[in-house]
Amino acid sequence: MENIGIITLYGNTNYGNRLQNLAVQTILEDYGFRTESIVFVSSRFKWRTFPLRKHMRGIFLKDSGSLRKYRLEKFNRRYIKTRYIYGQDDHLPSKLVSEYDFFVTGSDQVWNVRMKEVIRKDWFYFLEFAEDAKKVCISPSIGASLHTVPEESLERMRRLLSGFRNLCCREKQGAQEISDLTGRMCEWLIDPTLYISPERWKKILSLKSSGRVPYVFLFFLDGISKELRDYIGAYAASGGYEIIDPSDPGSRFYGIDPADFVSFISGAHMVFTDSFHATAFCVNFQVPFYVFDRNLVQNMSSRIQSVCEVFGLKDRYIREQKPFEIREDCSFEAADGQLAAERRKLSGYLDRCFGK
Repeated sequence: MENIGIITLYGNTNYGNRLQNLAVQTILEDYGFRTESIVFVSSRFKWRTFPLRKHMRGIFLKDSGSLRKYRLEKFNRRYIKTRYIYGQDDHLPSKLVSEYDFFVTGSDQVWNVRMKEVIRKDWFYFLEFAEDAKKVCISPSIGASLHTVPEESLERMRRLLSGFRNLCCREKQGAQEISDLTGRMCEWLIDPTLYISPERWKKILSLKSSGRVPYVFLFFLDGISKELRDYIGAYAASGGYEIIDPSDPGSRFYGIDPADFVSFISGAHMVFTDSFHATAFCVNFQVPFYVFDRNLVQNMSSRIQSVCEVFGLKDRYIREQKPFEIREDCSFEAADGQLAAERRKLSGYLDRCFGK
């Protein structure tokens, strides 16, 4: 069995990040590979004691943030097969590189060269350390337009991308800009979380019906305006719906883990969000939703626009966080057939990458 090292942004604070990591792992294992996500840590002691310290802090100091991080780290340990590398320089030793048949970067914003995490790791996510034959990318994101990237960074990016036999991106605009930059074809591919069917997600995460009264699910990464929150609150009250909001530190749902995140979305009457991955899971599970522009990070909107346009759901994308006409009828007829086609497209791409 061949070995693959997954190189992606790795954290314990973001639901979408953890779920895309699990999706990539699942897809590659379905192809018959043995996988590990490679993560650098500075201290063995810190890695081993972090979850326990966060758990105790969350319980005794009633620190909801610490408890949430503990639960996400617990999710990592349960679902993500991880290899921890101890060191400060974020460079893989040649001996370790030789242990893997391929390295996969993606998905998430591994090619967003405006992010401190990407730059701080000296462009580690472009797999410069590996032989070209071992480099594979799966639905990476550049975040925002490359037109805002300094020329010297673009030159380095062009050089590093030349080492990949196949190029792809999870935003249509990003795929076109990578093609323009490299002079090569860059395919637009769906986010890996969309490749996994709802039935498979339920099996992987052992999801069960929540058995709750009907509810609406709120998830805003950059906060929700008071005007919109009050409006949604009135909508929920008129329909007798509970509001579940795991992005609110004051909510009793704040400490949920990524499995709960998927479960609550799948059983919701309606979802209101500014999150790409919340939107992706709504499309996948065919849950009515509305998605808004982020308050603080406006350059994230292209990927949300892409997913809404491709799946015939442009009317579910609302730019401003203001009251609007809430329509409960949300047709996924076009999305259903398109999603099947995009899954086949991703399978074909992976066949080419791995010579299947």
